[in-house]
Amino acid sequence: MAGFEESYRNILISNLNDLEKEAERFVMSPGRDFSRRRKLPFAETMKAVLYMEGNSLNKELCDLYNLQPDNPFITKSAFVQQRGKIRHEAFEEAFRRFNADTGVNDLNLYQGYRLIAVDGYDVNIALNPDSDTYFPPNNRSDTGFNQLHLNALYDILNNTFLDCVVQSAPKEHEVEAARMMVKRLQKSSCRTIVIADRGYASLDLMETIRDQNVDFLFRVPNGFISELARMPMAEFDTDISFTIVTEQTKETKHLFAEGKVKILPGPSKFGKRKKDVSWFHPSPYLMRLRVVRFQLETGEYETLVTSLGRNHFPIVKLKELYHLRWGIETSFRWLKCAIGLTNLHSRKEESIMQEIFARLLMYNFCARIANSVIIEQPEENVHVYKVNFSQAKHICFSFLNNSINIDIRELMRRYVEPVRPGRSDKRKLRPKSVICFNCRVA
Repeated sequence: MAGFEESYRNILISNLNDLEKEAERFVMSPGRDFSRRRKLPFAETMKAVLYMEGNSLNKELCDLYNLQPDNPFITKSAFVQQRGKIRHEAFEEAFRRFNADTGVNDLNLYQGYRLIAVDGYDVNIALNPDSDTYFPPNNRSDTGFNQLHLNALYDILNNTFLDCVVQSAPKEHEVEAARMMVKRLQKSSCRTIVIADRGYASLDLMETIRDQNVDFLFRVPNGFISELARMPMAEFDTDISFTIVTEQTKETKHLFAEGKVKILPGPSKFGKRKKDVSWFHPSPYLMRLRVVRFQLETGEYETLVTSLGRNHFPIVKLKELYHLRWGIETSFRWLKCAIGLTNLHSRKEESIMQEIFARLLMYNFCARIANSVIIEQPEENVHVYKVNFSQAKHICFSFLNNSINIDIRELMRRYVEPVRPGRSDKRKLRPKSVICFNCRVA
């Protein structure tokens, strides 16, 4: 385990230096941007965005550069101009390269399976009525508001983000984003399970996941498809099968009326673009699913659809697996609050996209170092203890910025918190604020 933190820092810095050699691919004006020697070259500008936390832009630059006598004085204007030359794809590529180089150390599995959750959340950004991220005024806002929607794949047991697709919130399509991320999911030597909530319930997405030799576990609405709607509101574990067709011929309409086939809109055979496509696989197509319905303590019924066999995954295991999905919700909280995604340093959407992928990269940097810290668990302890992620993040940022020169894993062992499984609280559903954009520009 020794040296993981130094190895991760070297990998991160090396990737940024490699991207600088390919800068022409990631600048707004190839052949002109970063062609002259500046105080903030390409890689150094990317580092500055990565190292930022939740302070004002002037304070961030002061802490990074202007407190060191040997460093050139960097003004806010100079930094904004330099980062404006870099496309956000540079940070996305840095995020992917860091994952490819360090993901080999993600070894935590569930019965030999890698657990991946897919979910999304909205990022409030500065008001701009001319952008496609703009929501016009409604009962939630008198002025309208702008949002981006972040869709992510998350390794639950290794606490790391694997992929991300950012969409305009008014035009968000979570199923399409999940389909895109699943198709580029890196092959693994172990089996994988993708776990998703009701917003991703899609027959095509389920079959797309299965095409990648990956299993799935989806929570779906109780009436997700007609076959489920007809089933009794009681506990059961059964297999269902049905045929999907995309052609609306006289014969298929007759079979549909008899309940023998399910008609879903497919892509045009003539190459025309169709907006309502929900099935991209062959037609006709025989689909088989395992469906599980059980009652919660509240008396409500929950329905799960999965490709997992009941011999290795009985109902009790499926409940445990779906409960583990909550890890991605917790990760979003740390991403926003601890890593600082709520504290943006720009009003421009291109710069905000930079910060989204920068925060994802830094989350993984901190999580992988924290994962390597072994916490001793004395027998007399009532709870199992883990590293406090907020404190680990602060230590990792300082280590990356060379402000501390001590054993950071030993330091993290001093900041631990108990794991309390089974804790629950009534979910507080309240309207989201749309005017609390915390811009750290000036």
